[in-house]
Amino acid sequence: MSKEAFKQSLKFQLQEKFRVEENKRFHDYLIDLWVEEPESGRQYAICLMNKLARVTIKQNGQTIELKHHGAQDQGRYDFLAQVEKLERITMGRRNVYGIVVLLTNDHLYWTEPMRPNTVDCEFRIHENRIITGELKWQERASAGTKKTVMRRSLLKGDIN
Repeated sequence: MSKEAFKQSLKFQLQEKFRVEENKRFHDYLIDLWVEEPESGRQYAICLMNKLARVTIKQNGQTIELKHHGAQDQGRYDFLAQVEKLERITMGRRNVYGIVVLLTNDHLYWTEPMRPNTVDCEFRIHENRIITGELKWQERASAGTKKTVMRRSLLKGDIN
């Protein structure tokens, strides 16, 4: 499923109970879905991502192919960058909450790695991992990969 199809499907479901705005600018950030709960006044900034592993499905005489995105290290980094963005948006705002949804069929995102010391080990997002502090790429990562450092001091819980 493409990110756009996922967004439309989620929006359709949410609109039954909430006010939903697509692609809302909030300060300097673009939010995929901005959801407002009329009764409570709560607002939810929702960012969506999809990272796929190759799959071919034959169903009802139709072939559906999902392409392989690969680059899980960058995908994990991008996911945490979305979390960091939402931390900035929600900080100091009592009724604003952030949600990042990663839709994936790629087990390399949710399973613990076999090798613990990979270049992206600080960006791992497998089940039951708690992430805090400053995150950075390992020294042996390529120069282009290492150009950014992520500050994770605000995240205080399990990201699952």
